[in-house]
This record gives sequence, C-alpha cells and structure tokens, in this order.
Amino acid sequence: MSTSTIVPHRSTEEWIALFAELTAERDELAIDEGWRVPVAKRTRRMIDQLPPGRVGVAVGDIADLKQLNSATGYQPRTDELFHPAFQVRASDVLILGKRDGGDQFILVGHNARAAAARINAQLARAPMTDQERSAYVRGVCVKRWGRWLGRVVAWSGLHAVQPFPRIDWQFVDDVDVRDIHAAASAAERRLFGDKARRA
Repeated sequence: MSTSTIVPHRSTEEWIALFAELTAERDELAIDEGWRVPVAKRTRRMIDQLPPGRVGVAVGDIADLKQLNSATGYQPRTDELFHPAFQVRASDVLILGKRDGGDQFILVGHNARAAAARINAQLARAPMTDQERSAYVRGVCVKRWGRWLGRVVAWSGLHAVQPFPRIDWQFVDDVDVRDIHAAASAAERRLFGDKARRA
C-alpha cells in the first residue's frame, strides 16, 4: 500500500509569507561562511538572550582589509588567515560575532580586552607567505604615505613594527547586558572616527 504526502493548500500570499518567515529564521541562526562566526542577526539574537549582568564590549574592524585582499589575491585566502584567531575561545568570551552587515565584529565577555588581545596575538602569527606579506606592506604603505614615500617606507623595513594581520578594537568596559547594543554603537562611532582621523 503506497502512502502519499498531503500538501496543504496555500494561497500565493501564504507561501510568500512562509518563505519570508523561514528565511528570517535561517538568517537568525546562520554562521558567516567566510569568517565562520555568527552573522549579525544571530549575534543580536544571542546578545538579547544573555542573562542579566555586567560585561565588557569590544567592537573591531579588520585593518587594511582591501590591501589584504589584494595582496593575498582573493577573499577566501584572507578568510583562512583569520580562522585560527576566531577559533580562540577563552572562558571569558561570551559572544564573538559579526556587527551589522559589514566586516566589523563584536566581542562580549567578562574580560573583552584580554580576549581581543589574544585574538590579535593569534593574528600576528598568521601563516603569511613572504610574497603575500611584501605585497600587503607595499599596498598599506602606499595607501598611507603616497606612492613615492610609501615605497621608501616599505623598502626601509619600518613596516616590521606593524603586526599583520590585525583587528582594530574599541572597548566599552563594565556594561549592563541590557545596554550592549548602545555601547557597541558608541564604540563603533569611536572606531571609525579614529580611522577617519588617521586616513
């Protein structure tokens, strides 16, 4: 005896609404394929589910991402350099995920500064090839100091003091869990204000 699945009759509008609902649920549970951290929607949902308490908040942005992508040749190679650092999970890290829709990150933890420092320390040991590192340095120095002076700085070896790659962080300490979103927005404004002044 064969059995058949009965599909309930739905109007076009009902199917569209169901698809939108399933898409929203998927987006809220997704992991970013490139960075392998929760996407922004999932991160916000995780933050909203944190128990009451006080935490530290860090908002970070990958330094010179465009030059990094150009040096390594393509985005997936850049992703590979960051994966080991993002896999660092200390006991005081509650959430590490994407912030909004760009390449910014939010870290929430009982000691956000220490956690961010561990991530940057891991990034400083990223397995770059000499060719990738050289191309990145040339791109960053030229961007910051102009074509002629940038090349002089790159050739001089002064770039060696800059860890590679890294994330620039802004911190807000001792935040009530209910105020994480507001604190993160304030940190992000400071982060990009600093970047604009350095540019």
